[in-house]
Amino acid sequence: MSALLWIPYVLIAIWMCLWFVPYSVNGNRPLPECMALIPLLTFPTVLLMACSAIAGQWWQVGFAASQLAVQALWFVSTLVDIPRGALHILGLPERRRRAADAPMPAESSASPRNLRWSLMTLNCRFGRADANDVVGQIQRRHVDVLALQEVTPELLQRLDDAGIGLELPYRSLGKASDDDNGGTNAILSRVKPAESSSSSIDILAAGIPSLSLDIQGRRVRFVSAHPKSPGRGGRFWQIGIERLAGFSKRIISTHEAPSSHEPGGLPSYAPLPQETVVMGDLNSSLYHSVFRHLLTGSGLSDAAFEMKAGVHPSFPASWTYVPSMLEIDHILMTEGLIPLSISTAIIAGSDHRALCSEISMSA
Repeated sequence: MSALLWIPYVLIAIWMCLWFVPYSVNGNRPLPECMALIPLLTFPTVLLMACSAIAGQWWQVGFAASQLAVQALWFVSTLVDIPRGALHILGLPERRRRAADAPMPAESSASPRNLRWSLMTLNCRFGRADANDVVGQIQRRHVDVLALQEVTPELLQRLDDAGIGLELPYRSLGKASDDDNGGTNAILSRVKPAESSSSSIDILAAGIPSLSLDIQGRRVRFVSAHPKSPGRGGRFWQIGIERLAGFSKRIISTHEAPSSHEPGGLPSYAPLPQETVVMGDLNSSLYHSVFRHLLTGSGLSDAAFEMKAGVHPSFPASWTYVPSMLEIDHILMTEGLIPLSISTAIIAGSDHRALCSEISMSA
């Protein structure tokens, strides 16, 4: 019987190896779903290790310990700096600077609050998020820019009735289309935007609306993005994540590139380079090599990873006795922006936690 325990051990080892699958084939299902569940393999590994210890199978115990060590390394990399060589082996990006090194914002009338900008993003679960709860979080956190996904006209009406216009009077809405996955996207701001767009780039999913704000003499674009989930097409999911590189100030080659290009050699889906914050349910995590490739190659950084703040699971958030386990909501930003904090909040009616952050400008 003890020998049969090797079967689940080997299966777990093969599953863990999916971390290293090339990003170009991530869209082949069920790879995306299996990769997303890699962090949960810790639990069966510990259980198997206990069974092997009881049975006195110490080779199995050692094998389980090595698996747990690898899983621990993946988690520790989100908390501390690890050697550059290890980062490259794991396909993880190098951090630009520690959040503690970020300059403290100075008093200014150009911002609602001293140039520390408060952000929040939320997947609204087909428009079912509680509008009063959303507005309450905006007030408590003094949110300056809010990104919403899976928005419906009914939700917008409930938000207006709850008084969101008193907090965030400016908005840009993505146009409804057949590519919408659960609803449209929206981006709302406390400050009047200098520019706005209902669709920034084409990711073969819901349109990505944007608002550009003048902050500290520089223009910063905020967008709300929601690539399709793998269940709506693995290839569309992969392309959606790859094309977010179009928001980087230094465009990279992606596995899937459009056939036409604009002058200057930039992909035709790339907007003009500027400081950008990408917020939303990106349906991916560091366990997906296509998401890690986005971070290592495009110049976009993930707020939580940049701050060494650990993981912030945001899904699921609607199961009574099951905690959030998957970190698929993100706040990404270009080189000139620095994250100062990161946290999550429960919003009634949504199956995602809201992801919140404060950012500042680099010197």
